[in-house]
Amino acid sequence: MRLKPKGRKIYRKKTKFERMQALKSNTAAIAGTLLVVVILLFVGFSIGGPVLSFLQDSHILAVPNEVEETVPPTEVTEPAASEAETEAVTEPPTDPKPEIPKIQGCLLEPSAMVTQTALETALSQIPEGITHVLVPLKAKGGGLYFAASMSYASKGGIVQAAVPLTSIYQTISDKGYTPVAVINTLEDSLYPQAYADAAYHCEDGSVWLDSSNAPQLSPFSDLALDYLGTVAGEIYEAGFRSIVCDGLSFPAFSEADMARIESRAVQEGRYTALTNVIERMQQDAPHTDFYVLMSGNAVLMNQNETLSATESLRLTSLIMKVDQVSGAHIDTLRSLPEKNAALFLWDGAPVPDEEHSFIIPLPETAETQETEDAS
Repeated sequence: MRLKPKGRKIYRKKTKFERMQALKSNTAAIAGTLLVVVILLFVGFSIGGPVLSFLQDSHILAVPNEVEETVPPTEVTEPAASEAETEAVTEPPTDPKPEIPKIQGCLLEPSAMVTQTALETALSQIPEGITHVLVPLKAKGGGLYFAASMSYASKGGIVQAAVPLTSIYQTISDKGYTPVAVINTLEDSLYPQAYADAAYHCEDGSVWLDSSNAPQLSPFSDLALDYLGTVAGEIYEAGFRSIVCDGLSFPAFSEADMARIESRAVQEGRYTALTNVIERMQQDAPHTDFYVLMSGNAVLMNQNETLSATESLRLTSLIMKVDQVSGAHIDTLRSLPEKNAALFLWDGAPVPDEEHSFIIPLPETAETQETEDAS
């Protein structure tokens, strides 16, 4: 059989145009491949975290800190030391009590405020060494012992003196003393008699009356807070820069009273209403030294609502009234306030020699008694 002769392969040289087309095709393929790789990497990183978390949450994969690892001893001891240091740094510092103000005060009786003559007579009887004179401008019972300009204090015999506040302040200052206003805050039956909305109320809406058949000013009443704020503001405008708040307490409710009076007046935590009284007065008399006067005997008998109310306040000082009985426990009384320092009003007990900041009542003399009888 005769073989067919193999023909010679003929190669044709590509034209320049064909070479350019081939280069473009190869470049596009490489670029497309790179683009696909980039897209796959992006998608992988995007869904990898959630997928890994899902697998770990499903306990298909182990959580890294559950895998046994060999940790060098230094890596165990160092974090423990730094945690202790962090706790020491982050522990809130304890604010120290403010220093007791340097006061040697004398407390006048309300009768000394009735007239200008009575005030000057009382000032002439103050013993030597006194630096501050405390004047009762709002006394127990509710009487205002100054010529108040507020219109709503004109009812019910609330204003019981006619000496202007500016005259009281100037008379005391001219004698070389620092005037200090004393405001009995809540032991007030005159104002709630004139304005029933300022009194305590029973659950049935009637006004609550105490054992003497009189209403009492309620710290829960907005009208009562407005009134006390206005009194403090008027005293401040007259020049007084020190105010003592007395009578900051609740009435002694009987069991029958507690069964019918508004629930907020007997519920736990009611002392916060006393705090609101001071805060309102501080608002109306800014840049003023505020003191709160309380009974040392009451504190020793664990009647601590007034003391509790002051623990959230920044005061210049507390003033604890002590007699011969409570004065024997002076160190205990001094240590009880946690936030504010305490000085003492020595009533019926001699001032100890070591006490350098104190208050005494005006010593009663025959002339003082005659003035009181005349008023």
